[in-house]
Amino acid sequence: MIDAAAADALFGATGHVLSATDVFRIHGVSLQTLRELASPSIRLLRPIGGRFKTAGTTYFRKCDIDDFRARLSAQSRSDAHTEVLPLTQAALQSAMSVAQVIKRLLSGAIDFVAVDGHRANMGVHVDIGTLRKMPNCTAIRGYNLREAARYLKVSEPVIAKLSELGLLQAERERRYLTGRWRMTYPAANVELFEQTYITLSALRTQHRWNAQMAVSQMKAAGIRPALDPFEIGCTIYERAHLPKRF
Repeated sequence: MIDAAAADALFGATGHVLSATDVFRIHGVSLQTLRELASPSIRLLRPIGGRFKTAGTTYFRKCDIDDFRARLSAQSRSDAHTEVLPLTQAALQSAMSVAQVIKRLLSGAIDFVAVDGHRANMGVHVDIGTLRKMPNCTAIRGYNLREAARYLKVSEPVIAKLSELGLLQAERERRYLTGRWRMTYPAANVELFEQTYITLSALRTQHRWNAQMAVSQMKAAGIRPALDPFEIGCTIYERAHLPKRF
């Protein structure tokens, strides 16, 4: 067991050594994630003494932690992303732990950005698009109710109604860490719906119309809603029926 005094004697000063608790406090990496990063199956960090003990008795060389963070920063991308989620949230919705996701980030298999001002997990936010496309990966197979509503830019009751009518599929999915079941909407199905239909509010945003102008434009073009607005709670048109100018 290496205590603080022994670590100071070996490495000169506490400034050159960080306990697992210090790493969590400074960089926002949880103790469980640190333990897994130091495990034989991942080995991205090596504690002093070779293995993770407890938070108060496990120490890392500060230069190793700095190098680990620099490696992450070097892999971070600043170009456009489909959508990003905080690392912990991405792991919760996937079949991987936070440490397993980090391993794939460092290999370049998954895109991510480091968001300034976010301390948790060094500010890492994962690109959902590349995470979902990984072979043999069940990560982010679908959106929950809130995410589906946000993606399609409609309210949650509209999503529920579309599911009830069979226009959106709903599946039960078991979450990796909590073991809880939740309703999820397959990503491919949600994205296909978005490619097939468009809401009146989306058309308004796209063409900068006010509500009255949008309705007038649709009526003038002889375009009727694809679904009953009163039943759905939202006016939705089929993209294939829209004139090219729309």
